[in-house]
Amino acid sequence: MHNQPREPQPYEDFRIVIEEMIFHKARDDDETANLIWNDSSVQHEKIAELRNYQRINHFPGMGEICRKDCLARNMAKMIKSQPQEYSFIPKTWIFPAECTQFQNYVKELKRKRKQKTFIVKPANGAMGHGISLIRNYEKLPVQDHFIVQEYLDKPFLMEGYKFDLRFYILVTSCDPLRVFLYNDGLVRMGTEKYHTPNESNLNQLYMHLTNYSVNKHNENFERDETVDKGSKRSIGWFTEFLRTNDYDVAKFWGDVSELVVKTLIVAEPHVLHAYRMCRPGQPPGSASICFEVLGFDIILDRKLKPWLLEINRAPSFGTDQKIDYDVKKGVLLNTLKLLNIRASDKRRNLAQQKAEAQRRLYGQGSTRKLTAGSSEWERQRHLLERRREELKERLAQVRKQEEDILDLLEQCELDDEKLMGKTSKQKGPKVYSISQMLWFFVLGRVHWKPAPKPMRAPSTSPNLSGLIRRSMSCPRSISSLTAQSPTNETRRPKTMTPIRPHMACRSHSLSRNSSTNRVPHSSSLGGETPLSKEQEAELMQQTLAALGEMRIRYPGKSEEEAEAVLDEILNNWKYHKPKVASYWLVKLDATKQRKVLDIVRTNIRSVLQRIWSEPDVESLRLYRLFNRVFNRLLWSHGQGLWNCLSSSGSSWESVFSKSSEVVTTQELRCCQHVVQLCRDCLLVVYKFVADSRGSLSGLSPDWDDTRYSHFLKRP
Repeated sequence: MHNQPREPQPYEDFRIVIEEMIFHKARDDDETANLIWNDSSVQHEKIAELRNYQRINHFPGMGEICRKDCLARNMAKMIKSQPQEYSFIPKTWIFPAECTQFQNYVKELKRKRKQKTFIVKPANGAMGHGISLIRNYEKLPVQDHFIVQEYLDKPFLMEGYKFDLRFYILVTSCDPLRVFLYNDGLVRMGTEKYHTPNESNLNQLYMHLTNYSVNKHNENFERDETVDKGSKRSIGWFTEFLRTNDYDVAKFWGDVSELVVKTLIVAEPHVLHAYRMCRPGQPPGSASICFEVLGFDIILDRKLKPWLLEINRAPSFGTDQKIDYDVKKGVLLNTLKLLNIRASDKRRNLAQQKAEAQRRLYGQGSTRKLTAGSSEWERQRHLLERRREELKERLAQVRKQEEDILDLLEQCELDDEKLMGKTSKQKGPKVYSISQMLWFFVLGRVHWKPAPKPMRAPSTSPNLSGLIRRSMSCPRSISSLTAQSPTNETRRPKTMTPIRPHMACRSHSLSRNSSTNRVPHSSSLGGETPLSKEQEAELMQQTLAALGEMRIRYPGKSEEEAEAVLDEILNNWKYHKPKVASYWLVKLDATKQRKVLDIVRTNIRSVLQRIWSEPDVESLRLYRLFNRVFNRLLWSHGQGLWNCLSSSGSSWESVFSKSSEVVTTQELRCCQHVVQLCRDCLLVVYKFVADSRGSLSGLSPDWDDTRYSHFLKRP
């Protein structure tokens, strides 16, 4: 008689572990928690909003190896370039895209009078749902989205049963890639004796599939509280089994480690790129806010060679057996120990930010200290020394980033050439040693050391155009805006996003308290005469109309052609999105990002001067609101503007939603037009640079604000 199953407790082990580590569960809406644990993937915007002391249990971009179709696609690329190194993946075809290749492979098998068994899996399935075995290839629905994989019909058996191994991998950093392999896991066995697949037993999934979610429904499933019996056992026990039967245990673990390393090397470029998109302001090598526990499902053939089946980015931590509790508790406990999260992290992070701000403001940390009696010469020398230190720090940071940026540029150019159907001379990948690419550890076998402290970011932002090798000068006409008179040819109206301030979005912008909604207006005598509400409303309406008529001009093209350029980008956004993201968030530094938005800012300033007859535009309440919008768009190294191009297109409105200052509907509509112009400006600049076949490394330093105004056509 089998033992009765334990009451399922999906998070029993997690609750116990956090209590052992002296954690306290926060409310679901608490955005200041030190540790955030999600069962599903996390939106990029969420990762971008986290503070440096917080940790979240998912990396962006990890789906490139966790989805079955993406894993097959990325592995196929590596197999073409390194077939000997990546021989641990069964042959796989992605339907319907690779249906023809699969049919040709089947024809070749028939010609050789061979027959093989294939396993069909949903592209993004889990828990064994939708999996089937086939030998009759004509029955495959060629239009459905799934993968077909060659079935390994000669597995290593345990007591006559087929089984697979669930290994737990912890990734704590992607720059550099830092990986930990837990030295225990689960052995998951089938519940019917294994026989080579044939027409009569193809549907016996309890024989061919080892998924726990499938086999637990079989009456033959054995639940046992010991590690050496039952349908689920531990890898620790399996290791002893191999050692007892004179198998090479060291080679077994070495092969598994090598498989894990090579698989994560495939994911690393995607994860690193996605992480930098989310955290563009962090210097390379700084502590990662993301970590991830992955479940690697591996099967062994008769020669004890490991084969990768799939990777789960949200492995179950349910504990309906003691073996689950023991293994998964160890995974979670060691994960939290390696993350080394402390209650003081938040306080220390805020103190570091405050100290850094004071250092920038007061010059703390300079080589010399000034006294009350310091001479003017000593003060000047002190300033020069401090400036030199800041420039040295900036130079060291830029040199560290330069190689990564150039590699990204080269990869973008290669991808662009492939998409355009052009061929280029293969330069070959840059060769690194494994020690340069990856730090690999096995839990319990090394002493973990904390990650190096992030490099201090200096307060100055020198011009980096001389340090970027592939820069180009854009014509000044790229900076132009055009305003069309109402009497001119009618243009297609732009649809605007409804105004819905997001209360949950954070804003680092400062809010101003306005003592009055009236705007001082300069009279012809030089004094200031307050405008009436009717006059303000009329001027606001004129401003709104002028902003609605403003358009971005594309150098050398008519207004209709420029509009077509924008339509082409938006209609093919899936293609342009990664290129625009790489250009805006990676290749442009803060100075060049500001210059792009200054194209819009300068022309809007001229419009306000003309309509409001106010030489000192900065005294206008509306212009101050615009400045807050511009600052929000430049927030987090341009992440604010990038959010406007993604699903969270109205996140900039949080600048006003958290302020005590009341913003009218017309003022919000004006700000909305400004954001739309900034979005269009970025897309036009990106397209112009791409069409010029130059580097997307940035704008020319010759772009000067004083040269923009004459490109404005005024109504």
